[in-house]
Amino acid sequence: MPEIEGVLIASWDGSIYFPAEDSLLLLSTIPEQCGTLLDVGTGSGIIAIAAAKRGHRVVATDIDRGALMHARRNALYNGADIQFVQCDLMSPLKAQFDTIMFNPPYLPGDEDVRYSGGLMGYELTHRFLEQARYRIKRNGRVLLVTSSISWNEGGLHGWKFRVLRERKLTFETLTVLECVPAPSLSQKEEADLPSFHQASP
Repeated sequence: MPEIEGVLIASWDGSIYFPAEDSLLLLSTIPEQCGTLLDVGTGSGIIAIAAAKRGHRVVATDIDRGALMHARRNALYNGADIQFVQCDLMSPLKAQFDTIMFNPPYLPGDEDVRYSGGLMGYELTHRFLEQARYRIKRNGRVLLVTSSISWNEGGLHGWKFRVLRERKLTFETLTVLECVPAPSLSQKEEADLPSFHQASP
């Protein structure tokens, strides 16, 4: 039974994405201050479980019923209290969250939903960002994994963002972006976030 960063992955098969470098990079950005947290595309449940074990109140979603079955089992093995919802991204949710985390599939193509984010690789991420602006609380944060293989800044219109973590691998550079809805920032908040960037038009 593998243990990754203190999380037991007791239930898994080849139909879901097993935690890899991108998962661990995102896991390292889980906020220290506890609050409400949404883990989109939870897969094995590693992010949701790690966040719940640190005291966050967690909702986790996945479009795949099998993935949610494994994630529920892994949560049970780890003693993590998580609400699981089967849905496309976060479409049916009404609540707003302090933190929304997403490690999307980002390879170009549409053959395998575990890895493919659309024909160009970024379409799913853009859809996620469109939905996230309605599910994030004021002063909340989106933590999003991107890859140099398919990253396109176009989906960040209306957001401010900064690089929170970065890891260079052989064939790609992985990045975790911290994103905030730009229109929600007051002048004081703008001044407090000098390292945040606006997406290019």
